[in-house]
Amino acid sequence: MRKRNLILFILLPLLASSCIEEFIPEIESQPYYLVVNGMVTDEHKSYTVNLGISLPLDKPAASVPARKAVVSIVDDRGTMFPFREVLAGVYRSDSTIFRGETGRYYTLIIVYKGKTYTSSPELMMPAPEIDTMFHEVHDREINAEGEKEQVVEVLLSTRDPQNNCKYYRWDFEETWEIRLPFNNLPESKHVCWASEKSHKILIANTEMLSESNVDRFPVTVFNNSTDRGLHRYSLIIRQYSMSREEYKYWEKLRKLTDESGGLYDIIPMPVTG
Repeated sequence: MRKRNLILFILLPLLASSCIEEFIPEIESQPYYLVVNGMVTDEHKSYTVNLGISLPLDKPAASVPARKAVVSIVDDRGTMFPFREVLAGVYRSDSTIFRGETGRYYTLIIVYKGKTYTSSPELMMPAPEIDTMFHEVHDREINAEGEKEQVVEVLLSTRDPQNNCKYYRWDFEETWEIRLPFNNLPESKHVCWASEKSHKILIANTEMLSESNVDRFPVTVFNNSTDRGLHRYSLIIRQYSMSREEYKYWEKLRKLTDESGGLYDIIPMPVTG
């Protein structure tokens, strides 16, 4: 009996290891696509359009810059505003001659390697001002055992009395003070500042509401594991208005980035801008 038990004990790991087999999927070669990323607002600044060429999955890089393209924006009056290539694949407008205006339609036109790419005309919607921005300190559960941690949550509320804006998007940039643990240093070297831009997609819509109001929208949250809330802290939020088509694009992108990775999460899908 002792010998039989010993043999089973030795064989079981061998049987289990034989069930593991490496799987390498066959990936079909994909064509090259022109990838466009840009945004125009009514801010008084130079706007940027980034152009890149997508690569197949078996290539080491995700994309390469698209150089020597002709990029321009045309408004609904037929006025053309050219963009100049300042870096490889980076095209910028002249802030002294072009600035977006609400109520106007704009079309992006790109000429690259003998092909012309034209977007559909997009209406620049007016964006209301942010009504209030505030923060709250509360406890948040961190595990199934009910343990909690104290967090700072930043929220905002906004409303459009004219009921023109139905789709909102926000981004932000936060800056906070860092004090180094060396008291013998002068003030100029003892205190530092760190800045970081938002990474999450922050969107909301009010199409099912009688009034275009957004209340207590969560912008960001942080705990005491960082030094954001120890000393001085600043948060600059920008609010954008969107069309329904643009909102659908950001919503699909948000689901792919925030709700994928698990067994029952959304299946990856192509997102067309």
